[in-house]
Amino acid sequence: MYYLSRAGIVAYAGGIPNPISEAFGEMNYKNAVGGSDGLKYYVCMQDSSNNYHLFCYDTKKSLWHKEDDLAVKFMAYSNGIMAVTASSVILLGDPAAVPNGATTEGAFESVVEFGDFDYNTFDFKHLVRLRLRLEIDTGATVTIFAKFDEGVYVPINEIKAQAKGFYFQPVPIRRCDHCRLKLIATGGWKLHAIDYEYYTGGRK
Repeated sequence: MYYLSRAGIVAYAGGIPNPISEAFGEMNYKNAVGGSDGLKYYVCMQDSSNNYHLFCYDTKKSLWHKEDDLAVKFMAYSNGIMAVTASSVILLGDPAAVPNGATTEGAFESVVEFGDFDYNTFDFKHLVRLRLRLEIDTGATVTIFAKFDEGVYVPINEIKAQAKGFYFQPVPIRRCDHCRLKLIATGGWKLHAIDYEYYTGGRK
């Protein structure tokens, strides 16, 4: 069982509840409305400014994802998680069946941002190439961004529709202590794996 407590979102299976919302940092939430399909736990909460946030917790991978700012009033399960708002009923996740008359959500923007890559060395690094296993729907695009040290994100390339497979992306050589990657996409896509090639050069 998952629920919002004074310690944040916790998982309870008997005994002592286990906090699972460390990813939220110091942010405190209230007025939680949640539901699960057995694999993913969806919860809508308000922050201290009363803004709504809809999150999804993947119980198999122990990962949190922010869905959007949907203001959910109730949740129920009927062949899938149904989120009830003030004006509509929205089917979340991967439902077992789609009701007659339902419409598909249009293309929307999604963002994946990774933590710092420091390659476990104090030497300077040169990121050379990214290797990604991507699956991009027709009409969708994925743009790769990179940030070196404390600089700003710069676009590396935009990738359009492709079947599931490897994609090799050279990166402009830039000496750095650490770097960070971000992918911004519009439309349906999946990232199955990511790897990188680099070499070290020079000590601080």
